[in-house]
Amino acid sequence: MTASRNALLSALLALLLWGCSSVPEPPDQIVDAQNRAAQLAGYGNNYFARGQYPQALQFFEMSLRENLSVDHLPGAARSHNSIGRVYLTVGAYDSAQVHFDAAYQIARSEDSRQLRLQSYNNLGELALQRGDNALARLHFSRGIEQLRRAEDSLEAAILYHNMAGLEHRQSNEREARRLTEQALAINQDARRFEEMAANFYLLAAIESRAGNQQRALEYAQQALEYDKRMENSTGIAQDLAAIGQVYLRMGEMQTAHDYSRRAYHVYSALRLHAQAAAMLDRLQEISLMQDDSELADYYRIRREAYE
Repeated sequence: MTASRNALLSALLALLLWGCSSVPEPPDQIVDAQNRAAQLAGYGNNYFARGQYPQALQFFEMSLRENLSVDHLPGAARSHNSIGRVYLTVGAYDSAQVHFDAAYQIARSEDSRQLRLQSYNNLGELALQRGDNALARLHFSRGIEQLRRAEDSLEAAILYHNMAGLEHRQSNEREARRLTEQALAINQDARRFEEMAANFYLLAAIESRAGNQQRALEYAQQALEYDKRMENSTGIAQDLAAIGQVYLRMGEMQTAHDYSRRAYHVYSALRLHAQAAAMLDRLQEISLMQDDSELADYYRIRREAYE
């Protein structure tokens, strides 16, 4: 996740400012609390990337308490956003809303442009997951309107990517491709590998829908390469599933089966039950297409365990 990077940079910047002779030194306990909060957020991000969401949530909540204990509101906003993203990932949308709203209120009270951009991204993603395309567009548009000319920040790249995802959902493929490539260019310049993986994943979806399966496969394989490089477990599962879907559309059933099975195992290990069940549905479908009723029954029985 990116929250730890922002939190750590914020803490380091604060330490540099406090070290200037013209700025009074803060009490040691405030410095210690902010450093602990940044460190805890870093641990949370590591667990999040590996798909260990209960542990990630625990560390993000500890980071929030440290920030609140010394009234460090920007840090508290970042902690709220991190907690919200855990809930968003596991489908607990109401809980995600509570924390994203808390972060947005802090962003407004602190008049922080960076925090507002983060909030527009998160609130927009939540609306997108809930199927409220109009609200998602409102949040993303508000964020993009606040970007500086030719801005190449992480927040800008995520906004372009998220708006591209919305355009893809609404079948505006040309605009989706343009925005995704814009986000990818920013992330490539900054060598943000995890964000690049997300961009390649979306480009794969765009090309696959357009019928360009070979190009889609190349993009999905690039996404998998970068997600594996960053050990982003959820991303790895999504990439494997995407590659399986592309091979299915290409008529290569056995390869589609192999990648879909690998995706299922990753989702199962992460305890992302809805996604794992969806992979079992696909595996059953592929098995029937291969006239392997015994294997299809096996997947059907495994699927029933999720009901």
